[in-house]
Amino acid sequence: MRDHDRLASEIPSLNGCRLTPIAKGFSGDALFRVESEEGGARLLRLFGPHETGRKREEFGILREMEHLGVKSPRPLELGERSAYGYMIVSWIEGKDAEEALPALPPADQYRIGLEAGTELKNMHRLPAPGNLPSWHDNKAAKHARYVEQFQGCGMRVNGDGRILAFIDRNLALMKQRPNGFQHDDFHPANLIAADGHLAGVIDFSRFDWGDPVHDFLKLGLFGREVSVPYCIGQIRGYFGEAGPDERFWRLYALYLAMAVISTVVWTLRAAPDMMDRMMERIERVLDDHQGFERDKPLWYRED
Repeated sequence: MRDHDRLASEIPSLNGCRLTPIAKGFSGDALFRVESEEGGARLLRLFGPHETGRKREEFGILREMEHLGVKSPRPLELGERSAYGYMIVSWIEGKDAEEALPALPPADQYRIGLEAGTELKNMHRLPAPGNLPSWHDNKAAKHARYVEQFQGCGMRVNGDGRILAFIDRNLALMKQRPNGFQHDDFHPANLIAADGHLAGVIDFSRFDWGDPVHDFLKLGLFGREVSVPYCIGQIRGYFGEAGPDERFWRLYALYLAMAVISTVVWTLRAAPDMMDRMMERIERVLDDHQGFERDKPLWYRED
């Protein structure tokens, strides 16, 4: 019996459905597009039994997103079998925005960015649980661990001493920052575009809690290389045409500088074959911020 047939026999709601594997992402989950004779598609996500608690939280987050009116997958089913757990959510039709944006006119790229910023602002309305440690303490401790691993990994980044000094000078800015919902992987590859508009936000598997500004750092690492008009649109969709204040830009630069360090460590551990590509992205970040001598990136235009 093929694995697909076994899944369909073990999960009653998949009986008679066609399952097509999806080779995408770094989560380690197995993904399938599910199609039935009645029409309409769903997404099946398989995960290890040890992840059940986390997936239960993610399923709850998707329910909260639905209540907030966010364009995100609707949670349909969560279950366990002896060897795996599974989650089924609705399918959002369209194309991965990382692929779709470069083929669109700049005005459409900007509009999708505006819509993405609006969705992100809506997502950030979800309050954090009340028993969390302070954002400053949590993030500073995590950064210290990454620095220790970075210094022992054998890789270097141009001007890394200055980057670390910039971070140290600005860590106190995180004090009193709010704990709110974070998608924590918000960039074009996790957005779906259709007909020149944003169709939805996907992949909430890395959700976290902390400063909402942290959700913008993927603009510098990933969004900027896909579409600058999209990036500008996301910021203005969130903050309005006037754009954010200088405090936002200093926090954005701080989180992006931290991400330079953590990205090297993460890539060496999880995707070493992508290190050259990641280093290119890091060099672009350093150019955009002139080695973190400036907070606002060169690609962000006020006009």
